[in-house]
Amino acid sequence: MLDKIREVLVNKWTMGASLCIVGAGTFITPPMSATLNKVWFSVPVINFDVTLLRFMGILTLALGVAVLTHHDPLGVSAQV
Repeated sequence: MLDKIREVLVNKWTMGASLCIVGAGTFITPPMSATLNKVWFSVPVINFDVTLLRFMGILTLALGVAVLTHHDPLGVSAQV
């Protein structure tokens, strides 16, 4: 019974979807602190600032997409 519950809660879809939601949420949220939102550089064409928090959001979103699609765009599996 416990194994069945674990299979439902911890699988590729729940892990990938949760990583995508957290990554997208981190990427588009308003500023949370001065340290995490210090602007590294700006893209004036689209009026977009790149910060540490948004960079972490992009990485988390990329991990979620990698889990869902079984594709490793950053080559992490080769390093492990």
